[in-house]
Amino acid sequence: MMITVQMPRDPVGSLWGTVRQVIETVFHIGAHRCATTTFQAYLDQNRQPLIRAGIMPWTPSVTREGLFDRLVRPPAQDDPGLDAQAARRIANRLSSMERRGVRQLLVSEENMIGTPRDNIARQALYPGLAARLARFRDAFGGRVDRIGLVIRGYEAFWASSIAFAVMAGTRVPGAEACKRIANQPRCWADVVCDLRRLCPDTPISVWTFEAFAGRPRRQLTMLSRDPRVAHMLDQTPVWANRSRDTDTLRDALVRQGRPDEAALIPDAPGAWMPFDAADRAALAALYADDLTYLRGQDDPLLTFTERTAIKIPSVRQRAQGA
Repeated sequence: MMITVQMPRDPVGSLWGTVRQVIETVFHIGAHRCATTTFQAYLDQNRQPLIRAGIMPWTPSVTREGLFDRLVRPPAQDDPGLDAQAARRIANRLSSMERRGVRQLLVSEENMIGTPRDNIARQALYPGLAARLARFRDAFGGRVDRIGLVIRGYEAFWASSIAFAVMAGTRVPGAEACKRIANQPRCWADVVCDLRRLCPDTPISVWTFEAFAGRPRRQLTMLSRDPRVAHMLDQTPVWANRSRDTDTLRDALVRQGRPDEAALIPDAPGAWMPFDAADRAALAALYADDLTYLRGQDDPLLTFTERTAIKIPSVRQRAQGA
């Protein structure tokens, strides 16, 4: 629901006191390795049609060109000055967008909640999410109208995350490190609970990678809540930032002068799986618990979708605040 509000006065929020914010702000926070880059590529290739429809996409092509400068940093690195500068940049952009008739801002930036390398280093699933995302929420004057999150089975999520991090310089983890990751207790249900505590009045949409990875149009509809927009866009599939297979990983490690680590990657075709059978069973059980938890939620502001046939409120229902 789009409303006109006077933003609160605080060290960051005070920057918003003169901005009458009528643009609906939607956060698509990833997660990583959940076809997020593919979705962002879809938004980028349809940027102008989206803007003509009143939706402004902020993907990494925008957010990582100085707009979110220094907001993506570890939670312990507190710097109100940097946060205030970012809030001012965002407020200025939103004021300009309002004059251009933009009705919805779609921010798709997975680094708002953490990074794969941090997850692996701390052997936990987005352990600093609350503090990191709070920084972004505050940079938007404390207002987020809707949040979208994609989840994925842990076996594939962690394997893809580790492969991505290894390509970027992280050491190949040994069996014990993989076992600690497989048995760490933090799960997607915890992530959703963090989001609810952080934004208690914000609708949250959660969907699965398994159902929607290759369906960016459906994901856009779930985020925008407007089924009319996606049908006007280019539907040419773009699959971006795929996971690296074993041959690619070994070759990259050898080129990087890391032959000992390359030897740890199995000489077999296909995706790399760093977890043994027991670890994989633990990861599958944890994901099954997540799905059971999400299916059983009665939170009216939480929508969980795991089937491709999605139901979007009608125009009349949206006008009534459904």
